[in-house]
Parts: sequence; structure tokens; C-alpha cells
Amino acid sequence: MKKIFLSIFTLLFGIIVYAQKLEYNTKSNIQYYSDAINKIDAYINERCILDIYYPKNSSGFPIVVWFHTGGLTS
Repeated sequence: MKKIFLSIFTLLFGIIVYAQKLEYNTKSNIQYYSDAINKIDAYINERCILDIYYPKNSSGFPIVVWFHTGGLTS
């Protein structure tokens, strides 16, 4: 059991170290709400944006989508 745990831990640690060495491109403040493009509402212009981070010189990478809608109070 200890050997299995140690093997899994070593594998995950290696993946994390490798992932940190990758270089990433960033596209920031991309507006995704159609009214934000028309500059109708200042709140929409400020909040309805997203950032995209993707690795340079790599293809076929996994995608993680994170939505935080607020309301986390405890």
C-alpha cells in the first residue's frame, strides 16, 4: 500500500513540476456579453470579461473552465 501511495505521489509531483516549466500565452479582458460590446452598462463592461491562459508550443492540452459567480461568504 505504501509503494502504491508513493508511486502516485511521485507521479503527481512530477506532473506538477513539469506543468510549472511550461510557458503560457495570456489573453485578458475578453468581453463575452453582447451588450458589453455596445457599452450600454458600466457594470457589465467591468464584470463580464474573461481571461484565457494557454500553453505556448503545445497542442492537445486539457481545458479547465472555472466559473465563479460570487456569493461565497463562508
